[in-house]
Amino acid sequence: MTAMIMSTVFASWGHIIFLQNLGTFSTCGSHEQIGFYSVAALLIGGASVTIARISHALLGILLFHTLFIVSPLAGRNLFGDAQLGEYFRVFVAY
Repeated sequence: MTAMIMSTVFASWGHIIFLQNLGTFSTCGSHEQIGFYSVAALLIGGASVTIARISHALLGILLFHTLFIVSPLAGRNLFGDAQLGEYFRVFVAY
């Protein structure tokens, strides 16, 4: 329970920081994605239905956001197009 709460709080903070770079139009419905990102970070961090710890949330945040940084660079270096790296990221992460 604590890991899910902490994961949601970390995702909320990260989403607020992310939204600072965007305009006001995209912020109207973006709060609905916070739960999705927090659960995705928990699952990537190794949490399961029976065991979910704060360390899983922290590891998931690190791995999940590293994927956002590495995938466009890998796509640009391997294929010459950063968008292909984004397609790979979406396939792997979701």
